[in-house]
Amino acid sequence: MLAEGNRTFYGETMEIRIDMKWNKLLAKFGITLIGIWSLFIYGYNEAEGAEWKLFQATSTGNIYYYDSTNIKRFTNNFLWVWVRIIETVGLSEEDLKGLKDPERAVGVIEKAQEKSTGEWKQLFEINCLERKFRVLSATLYNINGSIKDEYEIPSEWVHIPPGSVTNYLSKIVCP
Repeated sequence: MLAEGNRTFYGETMEIRIDMKWNKLLAKFGITLIGIWSLFIYGYNEAEGAEWKLFQATSTGNIYYYDSTNIKRFTNNFLWVWVRIIETVGLSEEDLKGLKDPERAVGVIEKAQEKSTGEWKQLFEINCLERKFRVLSATLYNINGSIKDEYEIPSEWVHIPPGSVTNYLSKIVCP
């Protein structure tokens, strides 16, 4: 056995190994914590218990729903709301009128969904006080329901244009 210097060296090596294991454990814990936090903040793309309410349809064939059960309201007049957009090949004027009649609306929607070309689920952040919005997350699904594209980077803030789909949504969800 060599002098005390070697024992010190051995002790330092053990400490370094323990520190490395501890750092790896902390890194795994941190990654897990970030994943859980992201899930909590952004929610699920299709929240369990979601209640999709129709709020708009356009002649271009887009049908818009919002999730009325998972709106997150913040104290600064901000809110997050999930929006589901079904893209179709188009709706006739007669179909658009049919959406306003509760007895015919279900049939019109089913007919439109048969002609679906895809579906978006987007998380909107709305600043109700300043009448601005941005998209925090967007997922595009193919006709068969598989994910075609995903975006997790927030868009720029945009003023809500009068007469727009977002204007109509904000009138429903903002206080």
